[in-house]
Amino acid sequence: MTRRYRWLLILAAVLIALYGAVTYYFSSQIVAFARPSLIDARAEYGDTAVATRGLPAPIDVSIPVAGAALSAWLFEQPGPARCAVVLSHGYRSTRYGVLKYAPLVWKRGCDVLAIDARYHGDSTGEHATFGVYEKHDLVVVVDWLAGRLELPRARIGLFGESMGGAISLQAATLIPDLGFVAADSSFSDLRTILARQGESRYGAIIDIFLPVAMSVAGWRAGADLADAAPVRHAARIRAPVFLVHSRDDDFTPWTHSQAIHDAIPHDRKELHAVDWDAAHGACVEVRYGEYERLFHAFLDRHTSGF
Repeated sequence: MTRRYRWLLILAAVLIALYGAVTYYFSSQIVAFARPSLIDARAEYGDTAVATRGLPAPIDVSIPVAGAALSAWLFEQPGPARCAVVLSHGYRSTRYGVLKYAPLVWKRGCDVLAIDARYHGDSTGEHATFGVYEKHDLVVVVDWLAGRLELPRARIGLFGESMGGAISLQAATLIPDLGFVAADSSFSDLRTILARQGESRYGAIIDIFLPVAMSVAGWRAGADLADAAPVRHAARIRAPVFLVHSRDDDFTPWTHSQAIHDAIPHDRKELHAVDWDAAHGACVEVRYGEYERLFHAFLDRHTSGF
């Protein structure tokens, strides 16, 4: 073996090791990132985050699901529940991040359950899978809530932001008698949004690493991450669907919601692609009154009991 050949082998080994290290790092950013803490979220949002939204003191609950336990706050109306809504947050967020949506349904007389997704906040679980496991978690949550409040599933809705919206849409395919599903700033499929975010942070070189990184991430989590795609399963959604997306969203383009809307076969669906100069997931904060009007009109048109 010549010296030149040995150096080529060493270089190849170094490049392979470097490629493996980089793809493993990216796989961690997908399913095993530094998980958000509820304590940190409390410091960010403040101790008055609940009270300032007109909500009562929450009841701390823990809901067992396959391989994890979901920590959540249950906000109960003074009288018997007439409806209920499950709020789901985005990537690397917690239940604090979706409290801003709670008044929308609290005013309608619904109980509200704000959850930490698996591997977020105070919930357990070893990985995040963007809906592969979480959609089944939400089915368990809906059934748990229906049993606790003595409500039919037709009186329970799902409302999620960003990743939480994508998870809620995927879960709706498994709950045909769900009251409604609402998604603000959802992605249409995980592969597409990871590619966009990767390119915005690291440039086109991410395309070399992402396919393998997704495969490694899926292997680590025991999940087919290609299945984390609301648009792929949207044809099976039977519940009314409310979609909101800012046209100024430079994190997840509004066309993701357009693709989901177009893939839903029934006509009990609404897409509001709004020009409110709002960032990702910020529409309800920028124009709460208009957002509330759109959402309540949707409920009046397409649901009963809400």
